[in-house]
Amino acid sequence: MEWEPSENGGVPETYTLLWKEENKPYWNAITIPSATTSFYLQDLTPGKKYKVKLAAGNIAGKSNGTDIVAF
Repeated sequence: MEWEPSENGGVPETYTLLWKEENKPYWNAITIPSATTSFYLQDLTPGKKYKVKLAAGNIAGKSNGTDIVAF
């Protein structure tokens, strides 16, 4: 996955990448430093469908996140 850096007003921030199998109830999450704008999801099962979204966070809180993308 790749994304464009968010507008952060100069405040250090992190990204939280969330993903899950389409029919599972729980999301997996990883926090990524703000200097990173890509991440390789590993150990996905071929033939399964997944959903993913990204949220930005800083001292003021977390964003609502992106729209969910299915693949």
